[in-house]
Amino acid sequence: MRPARPRSCPGPVGFLALFVAVATAAALPGCDRAQAGSGAEATREALPNGGSLVRYAALPAEPTVTLEPDLSIGVLEGEAWEMFGDVRGIDADADGNIHILDFQTRDIRVFDAEGGYLRTLGGPGEGPGEISAANGIQFDPDGRLWVNDHGKMHLLVLAADGTELERVPFPVRSFGFVWEGAMDREGRLWHAFTERAGPASMPEDGLNESTARRWMTSFDPGSGTADSVFVGEQASRSFRIRMGNGFMVRGIPHSPSSFLRMDPLGGFWRGDGSGDYRVARLDGAGDTVVVVDVALDRIPVTASDRDRFIGQMTGQDPDLERPARELAGLMPARKPAVDQAFADLEGRLWVRRVADPDARPLYDLFDREGEHLITLELGFEPMAYWVPTIRDGNAYFLVAGELGVASVVRVPLGDLPARGPASD
Repeated sequence: MRPARPRSCPGPVGFLALFVAVATAAALPGCDRAQAGSGAEATREALPNGGSLVRYAALPAEPTVTLEPDLSIGVLEGEAWEMFGDVRGIDADADGNIHILDFQTRDIRVFDAEGGYLRTLGGPGEGPGEISAANGIQFDPDGRLWVNDHGKMHLLVLAADGTELERVPFPVRSFGFVWEGAMDREGRLWHAFTERAGPASMPEDGLNESTARRWMTSFDPGSGTADSVFVGEQASRSFRIRMGNGFMVRGIPHSPSSFLRMDPLGGFWRGDGSGDYRVARLDGAGDTVVVVDVALDRIPVTASDRDRFIGQMTGQDPDLERPARELAGLMPARKPAVDQAFADLEGRLWVRRVADPDARPLYDLFDREGEHLITLELGFEPMAYWVPTIRDGNAYFLVAGELGVASVVRVPLGDLPARGPASD
């Protein structure tokens, strides 16, 4: 599906010119040096378009706070309602009731703030309130639960008791493993949309390189209107492996990727895909407002990393040894500096650093002006692909528990700063 015609395209000072803008800013007057709320020293420089470049020579190597769960839901053996097959969505309502979407059973189980089971919503089927194949959930500002049911090609809207309130054919489609859609404070749904640049073609065996155009697409349930904002192009590499009469396509391990996330307070955050620690906030038209650039030594890709990957692939299928070795040879010399970023409802940007395999995950938090607020450590190991839900002072993560069984944990955040002194 092609999104609606772009409302605005970044000009020469938009995100497409990020590298040039960052390099040029050093030659411009007006460079201010200050300490962020966390104590990290930063310089703030003017970008050619009037935006700001915030440079950090370093961020804290040690966390200020270690976050630990205070509640876990999900067991290996027990009642049906407390065993999960394939969690694809987590959110909490205004009363702290936790909603967990299980793709396998096609239902949403609801637990109170103490972890007690309350009820089950949905269930497999095609009738009112039933789920065909859903990969994400989200509460809107009015407390209604939106379910991304890609099996029905609809967004299903449920009341607290599971009653279907409406069913909306979605213009912003998502067929990914987990729905990456997000709702802003005005109740609009946003999702990143990618379209291949140039004519479509079947990938060849081996390495494939391509360029894609990216939009942020929105849907306003109140008016029923859709819109989109063009945010630039991205390059990607993939590897096709022939398997019998079919084929498998894999990304190149440890290659950098360009993330694109909605800011609930307006605009978007984007990583440039270079692998360096560099993120930018774009306004609603796709123009760069703030660039955060951190000098961080990237971790080398080692021979052990390559051997581990080869062992994992050949462990699945011994016939994959040749493509596994080819893929290992395509790995970059260094891992990306960051591998996840998202903005919470307070407008804070969470950036997860890539760490050594035995290190605990670190998140750096920034305000919307690029000021570093705090560095947090997780005292547990979440599933790497899972983007946590931040709601009313708690974070909800998916973790692999006993024998790899999924469980949902709630993590109190305490009094996290929302803005740095320089932003006040």
